[in-house]
Amino acid sequence: MNGTVAEVGIVPEKMANESETVKKVAGILNMSTDEVNQKLKQTWVKPSYFVPIKKMSNDNTATLEKLLSIAGVSVNNTEERIYPYKEATAHLIGYVGEASAEDLEKLKGKGYTASDVIGKRGLEELLEARLKGKPGGKIFIKTEDGEEKVIAEKPAEEGETITLTIDAELQKDIFKQYKNEAGSASAIDPKTGETLALVSSPSFDPNKYIFGITKAEQKALEEDPKKPLLNRFSSTFAPGSTIKAITAAIALKNGVDPKESINIQGKTWAKSTWKDHSITRVSDPGVPIDMDKALIYSDNIYFAQKALGLGKEKFTNGLKAFGFDESLNYDYPIKASSIGKIDSEGRLADAGYGQAQVQMSTLHLAMTYSAFLNEGNIPAPFLITGDKMEKKIWKENAISADQANQVTKMLTQVVEHPKGSGHGIADLGIKIAAKTGTAEIKASKNADGTENGWFVAMDTEDPELLMAWMMEDVKGRGGSHVVVDHMKPVLKKYLK
Repeated sequence: MNGTVAEVGIVPEKMANESETVKKVAGILNMSTDEVNQKLKQTWVKPSYFVPIKKMSNDNTATLEKLLSIAGVSVNNTEERIYPYKEATAHLIGYVGEASAEDLEKLKGKGYTASDVIGKRGLEELLEARLKGKPGGKIFIKTEDGEEKVIAEKPAEEGETITLTIDAELQKDIFKQYKNEAGSASAIDPKTGETLALVSSPSFDPNKYIFGITKAEQKALEEDPKKPLLNRFSSTFAPGSTIKAITAAIALKNGVDPKESINIQGKTWAKSTWKDHSITRVSDPGVPIDMDKALIYSDNIYFAQKALGLGKEKFTNGLKAFGFDESLNYDYPIKASSIGKIDSEGRLADAGYGQAQVQMSTLHLAMTYSAFLNEGNIPAPFLITGDKMEKKIWKENAISADQANQVTKMLTQVVEHPKGSGHGIADLGIKIAAKTGTAEIKASKNADGTENGWFVAMDTEDPELLMAWMMEDVKGRGGSHVVVDHMKPVLKKYLK
């Protein structure tokens, strides 16, 4: 949105002492003296001119008062694009900035000039052509009595008004619950395909680019080990155990009896033909494991065996029916979820519980789970309102309606069963189907890596919200339960 901001500037001839003024202004605005001097020494500057130094919010009254107490400093009000949701929407919305020489070269012939402001990131950049208006102007002669005689006139044209499906308050609340943890979250309406939130954490304040980000501030963002400039919701990650619901669905689709149990002793299993590969589960429940219990206990061995039983072709075809290895026709570029190489039994087994080379975005993960609430169909996701508001199906009959219903019932047990990995939200008193996941991230088998935690949750009785969250580096902190704890307040607020 556009709003009024304060533009701080210096009138050179009014400075009492140039070096002292520059030093004071630089200190208050968190700039270097070199940055201030560069602005004062621009070729167009004359002693009586107002030289803009930096823009800032009008809310910073204390800072503005300090600046105005310095001889030579003035403040003008100017209208600029401002971003009220700041860090919460920065990766999605992006920001605008002055067109650079490189931008002008790229946009040559499209009517841009050096004085234009253009989208630099996110939807501001992606939708630049639609958001940009057309400049207007008029040529006139001023008569001796002061009247204007218009010779030619071209009215300015406003750019397109674009409305997103995003629930801004939900977006803000999700971002707040990340508490600066690194990760990604997506929320959708599972019935319509509307995108309700796309969150990447940590983030940055896009208004700093509007106000004039300093070199020190930019450097701090670039060197931050948590990578706040990285857009995580457009990226893909190993989904861990959240894929088990999909593996279960594929198994049902291929005739696997969900009541058939396997009886494995201990926490580790391997085929007799494997030399240096094995499957490990978190614990040995001490009972035979069928599909329902496998989801409750999140049993890696069960789903590894089911993937092996299906074989590479049936398993990968099942994943492709859920949209793997296929680009999304979507209003924002999201990396396609991928199966990767399955060139051995070990990799096939690992893929069955979300490891190997399988990669998913949080948006695609949320979409796959929507099949369980839509009789096996996956709605086409959309981000911009308009003619796409009519519900469209992206993947028809990924599984049957009966199979979808079976998986949903099993996922509710993940929450309701006392041993279920999602039992931490059972006290909300809402019929929620959910699945946790913990994905190992390491360079090699024997390396000491880290873990990403996942949680997918959806209301089964009033299905208007489905969320998929991923948080990085949860190893030694409770794994996926860290994500469950962070998501719980949002579920409590938005699911009634």
